[in-house]
Amino acid sequence: PPTGAGHAISGSTLAPLIHDRELRRLFLLQMAYMCGVTALYDYAPLWCVTEAGFSSTGIAWVTAAQSTSMLVGTWLAGRLPATSHPLRIAALAALCGAAGLGLLVVLPGALGVLTIGLLGMPLAGCSAFVPGWVSSRFARHGQGRVMGLLTTIFCFANVAIALAGGALSLWNVRAVMALGTLCAGGSAWALWRWARRE
Repeated sequence: PPTGAGHAISGSTLAPLIHDRELRRLFLLQMAYMCGVTALYDYAPLWCVTEAGFSSTGIAWVTAAQSTSMLVGTWLAGRLPATSHPLRIAALAALCGAAGLGLLVVLPGALGVLTIGLLGMPLAGCSAFVPGWVSSRFARHGQGRVMGLLTTIFCFANVAIALAGGALSLWNVRAVMALGTLCAGGSAWALWRWARRE
């Protein structure tokens, strides 16, 4: 059995990426999509302040609205037939999320705030289907490892957007949303192509 550094590498959530080409593709697609999601999560409050003039109370109400729409999105996802293609639905949800982020680049304050609230639905829809599909498709690597990989991707995306978004937000928070749109849109397009091949 491997010892020392070799054992640490073989036991990490990133180890399967070394040998599995499809898992590496998933890592890149999910990383791009999560960058779009975290651009919204991390910078929507700043958008509400700079573009809509909201106070902390207003931000709290927008966050509550977004959480409610996420609950609705999760409920709707659970109502879909079991025969639905999870990857295709996830790709469509990711595309809707990217479109919503794109609207935040151009919409004025009130409409943008409404969009932020409604974006919870596609975000929840994508999150409802990707883990289940990953769990089924890559079960050979172990459930704990593949779920840990998704968590690791989310953490990496948070760091990446914190660094890139922090710099862009010094110029304009809409630029952060533009970056999120590109990341989520590219991921949605690639995910749709993968779903069609499936």
